Amino acid sequence: MITLPAALVVAFLVFVILGAVDAFTASDRYGSVPMPGTETVDLPAGDVTVYFQEGVHLGENKTLRPPSDLGVRIQGAEGGPPVKVDRSKSSTGIGDGFGERVSIGEIDVPEGGDYVVVVAPTREDRVDPAITLGDDVFDGFVDAIPIALLVLAGGAAIALVLAVATFVRRRRLTETGPTLQQ
Repeated sequence: MITLPAALVVAFLVFVILGAVDAFTASDRYGSVPMPGTETVDLPAGDVTVYFQEGVHLGENKTLRPPSDLGVRIQGAEGGPPVKVDRSKSSTGIGDGFGERVSIGEIDVPEGGDYVVVVAPTREDRVDPAITLGDDVFDGFVDAIPIALLVLAGGAAIALVLAVATFVRRRRLTETGPTLQQ
């Protein structure tokens, strides 16, 4: 009976870990543009988070700061007005094997398709700077939590049914006594 709770805990942890992995890969899901540089990326309609990335590894309790003169322009490949980067929706920072990233804002992509991203040079000395475009890093993680909780709850329900069935079976055996086959 102990194996079922252990399996439930393992399943819960797997879902949480998969959510965390998805969170760390979400920040560059739609592409990366070196700084300075120009790239064409395929963006979905809707909210896309813009990140500043640098090839450094900061210690604990340190936050990556984007260059003060950071310039990013995002425009449909066929022209049209530039897509405005809403810098009020920034702050999320993450670190991974490639360095540190911090969100610098969000764009509301009016229509899915190809967009040209132009990143201007900066006067600040930076290590492998780039702009990445992706999803909010916590979306994947947060999406995995309800699934993990459902797995845990479903497993707990199965464990409860098995426990009740075992209890009833043992009670019947004690009331009637074991039957000997002849």
